[in-house]
Amino acid sequence: VSHLGMTGSFRVETELQPPRRHDHFELTFEGGKRMIYHDPRRFGFLKIYPTSTVHQSSHLAGLGLEPLSNNLDGETLHKLFNRPRRDLKSLLLDQGLVAGLGNIYALEALHLAGLAPSRKGSSLSPLEASKLTTALITVLRAALDSGGSTINDYVNASGDPGYFQHQFAVYGREGEACPHPDCEGTITRISQQGRSTYFCPSCQI
Repeated sequence: VSHLGMTGSFRVETELQPPRRHDHFELTFEGGKRMIYHDPRRFGFLKIYPTSTVHQSSHLAGLGLEPLSNNLDGETLHKLFNRPRRDLKSLLLDQGLVAGLGNIYALEALHLAGLAPSRKGSSLSPLEASKLTTALITVLRAALDSGGSTINDYVNASGDPGYFQHQFAVYGREGEACPHPDCEGTITRISQQGRSTYFCPSCQI
């Protein structure tokens, strides 16, 4: 069971190379191929469990729905997010509701769905919940197709950066024009739960 934290990465090497600084784990396969876990800031982890008990791991217990599975649809999201005291961004980042979403993809999905990050979850209509579910799936699939998002030092197992950051509609674009073709708004940044939130106040309501 592994989590990359903020700066962790796995790389695969087919030829023997000297270890790099901050390489913390190496697994050698038959044939000589090696998988190496690299984590400069040590926020990630890698733990080994017997197959029979892995699902009892505290790191897996309580995880919410996988957003790209068939278990998540508009009706399910509408029920999950029916909480009058919590805003949409915090609900999207709650790993106990929907697993695996981070700040960037939550904000991009909210923009695509036309929903303000500060909206209360209980204010969502069934149609809006369906739009948000579709937006989540669209954003995540586009990010996967682009190899992820490299803001600072993320690389994939081949050592290549991701390219989805070039498709960001709102994240990191404070002061820029909203890319929505029917909107003349400007991307704004606020702080929510101590983290930056980027959105368009004109088309996200």
